[in-house]
Amino acid sequence: MNCITDSEKNVVAYLHNMMIIDFQQERVIGLVLGNCVFGLHKEPVGKLFNNVFRHLNGEIIALLEEEKVNSHPTKLKEKAFIMEAWFILNNVQNHTCIWIEEKKKWHKKGLLFFLQQNK
Repeated sequence: MNCITDSEKNVVAYLHNMMIIDFQQERVIGLVLGNCVFGLHKEPVGKLFNNVFRHLNGEIIALLEEEKVNSHPTKLKEKAFIMEAWFILNNVQNHTCIWIEEKKKWHKKGLLFFLQQNK
């Protein structure tokens, strides 16, 4: 499992088998398909490349940290996570991600906001 951190280096989520798992709620809130990042909405909310989650405008919304051994006891909920991931996957209708120009600036809102946003 890899930690996903915000601009203040706080762990906000984990990436496990391309599922984004909320740190506090311990549930799947997003998926990474290719390099596109999806949440509750049917279209991508951003991209993941070079271990950086970016909003569609290119601003940073989270960082992917190195793998942590025994970083969180979520392995026990694997079956529930897969069911939650299928719900998100079934909602995806537009898998085409636009070209994103990398910016060094952090977005005012973080990854969790965009994943849980329901347009």
